[in-house]
Formats: sequence, structure tokens, C-alpha cells
Amino acid sequence: MRRFHVLFGVALASCTCGGIAIAATPTKTVSLPAIVHLPTMRSVEGFGGGFRVRRATSADLKGQSTYDDVPAWLVDIHGAMGWDSGVQSGPPSILISRSDRFRNRVALFGSDPAGWLVVPKGWHIQYASEGAQPGYGLGFVAPGGARNGWMVSWSTSGIGSILASGEGLFPNAKRRYLAFVNRPVGAGLIAVTFVQDPVRLSPTPTSLTHPNRCTALVTYRSDGLVVKGIALWQPPMHPYSSDPYSTAMYIAMPANDTEMETYIVKMFERTRFDGQQVCPTTGW
Repeated sequence: MRRFHVLFGVALASCTCGGIAIAATPTKTVSLPAIVHLPTMRSVEGFGGGFRVRRATSADLKGQSTYDDVPAWLVDIHGAMGWDSGVQSGPPSILISRSDRFRNRVALFGSDPAGWLVVPKGWHIQYASEGAQPGYGLGFVAPGGARNGWMVSWSTSGIGSILASGEGLFPNAKRRYLAFVNRPVGAGLIAVTFVQDPVRLSPTPTSLTHPNRCTALVTYRSDGLVVKGIALWQPPMHPYSSDPYSTAMYIAMPANDTEMETYIVKMFERTRFDGQQVCPTTGW
């Protein structure tokens, strides 16, 4: 199996040269497979997690309204620090507009730190989890189970998983990752080397496009459903972390609902603060 190797340098020993302490850097090898597996029905089956769902009230929505035809739910997630209850603000204004022709087919789910997600009406949460970096993972399934439709969304800012979240989806992912991690950190240096093997996506996408250097749009088929996804892969611009940040959402529905899928992908992009930031044209 072809693999790439990530070497993280930390101070191990030092010498004094001309009064300047120079830290030696040992290496730690991390290997990941050269095949990146895109989400499938198995991504939402068999997971659990501590969460509870409750109908949002006007107080929860900070005085805003989503109108009666768009139900809003709050998701409390049990994380490392206890329960995180819902979100701290009402839905973005774009989500309470009467102009969208799909609004009678969707619901809103709000959680911290995921914010607000647009989900097909009638779907329910299969799992919910929260990371400490910060990060989250949410999975939804259609009535009747994942064979009829599913949706997953997550974010991560951990340096150990950032490359995995962009590898295969973004051109020159290794080089762009190296531009961030090959930099001085305290007394040591994060040193990274790779075996430059190409990475293959599985299932094979039917389309993969990049509206900008920080956004990937992907479409593929899995288990008889059409899957559409969006991945946002940002340089260090996340307000809670100096690391790169990634967030993604994938939704699977029957082929006759691809317009609905496109709408939900668009809503995800427009409600992520990352999607509102200027993506750099050079460097990252």
C-alpha cells in the first residue's frame, strides 16, 4: 500500500552555538492510506453519541422567526466539557426568506459548534458528536433509513487531520499543507516529508470542481443514490485556531432530487462563515 509520511518535530536535545540555543528535532512518523474514502451510506450507520433534540422557541431564536413552514430544531451535544446547548444566535437571514422554492421541503437544525444546517424536512439525526479542537460531526437519515437518503457534516481544525480532509479533493494538497506546517513552532520545527504518490478517491467522482482554491464541489454515486458534497479547506483564518480549518457536507438522495441537493449544498456554503471569507490566490 502506498503511503505518505508526516514527521512532526519537537525539541529533544539542544546545543549552544554562539550563545543561541538550537533545538534538535526528533521525528514521529504518521502514515495514511493513498485511497481517500468519500462518505457512503455506511458513514451514518452504526454510529451513536450523546445528543438530544428539541423544538426551537422564539427565545432560542433570539426573537427571530423562521415562519411556520420551516421547522427549527436545536441539537444539544454531550462533549468533553458536558452539554453544549443549541446555538448562540438565530438562523442567518438567508434561511428565513420566503423566496426560496425549496423552503417548504426543509428544516433547520442548530447546534454548537456546527451552527445552523439546512436538512430535508422529516429527516432525523442518526448521530452527533463534538470534538475539542473545536470540531463536530453530525449525521442525518431520511424516513425509512439511510437507503432512502442521508446527510453528513463535520469540521476539524486539528493539525493531524487537516491534510486528510483535503487530500484527493484539492490540487497540490500536500504542497499546500507543507506551506503551513513547515514553519518554526516555539523552540522546534514542524518538519514534514511525503512519499509523492497520487491519491485516489473512492467512489470515483462523476464530477469534481473548484470554484476557488478553498472550495471543492464533488458528485458521485453510492448505494443507488446520487451524492453531492462540498468541502471548504481554509488556511489559518478560523477565529478559534491558528491551524488550517476544514468543514464539509455531503448529502445523498435519489436521482430525481438532485436540484434539492444542489440547493442544500448552496445553503451550507452560504451559512458557513468560512465561505464568506476571501480565499487567498497565492501561498496556501
